[in-house]
Amino acid sequence: MENSIEVESIYGYWPSFHDAEILSIRFTRALSSNEKTASAVVDLNYWETKAINEGTSAFDYVLDKDNVISIEFSGLVASSVSGFNFQNVIDELILTKVAEGIKAEFISIHGAEVNFVCNAVAVVGVRANA
Repeated sequence: MENSIEVESIYGYWPSFHDAEILSIRFTRALSSNEKTASAVVDLNYWETKAINEGTSAFDYVLDKDNVISIEFSGLVASSVSGFNFQNVIDELILTKVAEGIKAEFISIHGAEVNFVCNAVAVVGVRANA
């Protein structure tokens, strides 16, 4: 995945996105009539906690990292979105190489079920969740 280092440098690894929430999905077609391509950008809110005061009565978990990660799926071959609502939590984002390109599956816990087949996947932005 292109630009995955932006996410890996913050979290120390490429996350599965367990418990991340899909905030938005934006579909765009090429502006030129000569280009026959479309893309989608998915904004995911992904956060992590860390343990503090381990081994004491003040043990707790606190928010450690909280970011909105924008991932672009370009050269869409197929797309499917259903169930998008007020809360769209995923268990995992799975990327698999297939004959048509790359298959992206957002495994749903609640809300949106999203699947794409595309030519390329890239991180296009990471920002702190305000």
